[in-house]
Amino acid sequence: MLCQIIKGLLQEDLYSDLCNSLSRFREKCEALKKHRNKRIAHLDLKAFLNEKSKYLPRISRAMIEDVLKELRLFMNLIDGFYKDSETAYEHCIMTGDGEFLITALKQALRYEELWRSGKVDIMDLQNSRYYKA
Repeated sequence: MLCQIIKGLLQEDLYSDLCNSLSRFREKCEALKKHRNKRIAHLDLKAFLNEKSKYLPRISRAMIEDVLKELRLFMNLIDGFYKDSETAYEHCIMTGDGEFLITALKQALRYEELWRSGKVDIMDLQNSRYYKA
């Protein structure tokens, strides 16, 4: 979807780079997807009980890092093109799980809604004890 939006903006070089990166990302995710589909998403009882897991491809930390590296590259292609910058995603430290992240993002979106509607003063965050934390 994002690639199609970029194509619609007539950014052919960025579109080509994103499609290539996305293709590499999907290829690197294949082994992970097989585990997800067998062990998690479909709750395949035999795979879950490890009876058939010997037929699933091995997953290593290096494989996961390769997937994450390609994802970081994809996101930085966009940042680099539109903002002339990059984000060091590999240096972000999470203290919670995915649900924690989703909740934090929802709270941030709600804060922005309140700020845009004038219910929160623009200086609210700067004046809080958390601003320089």
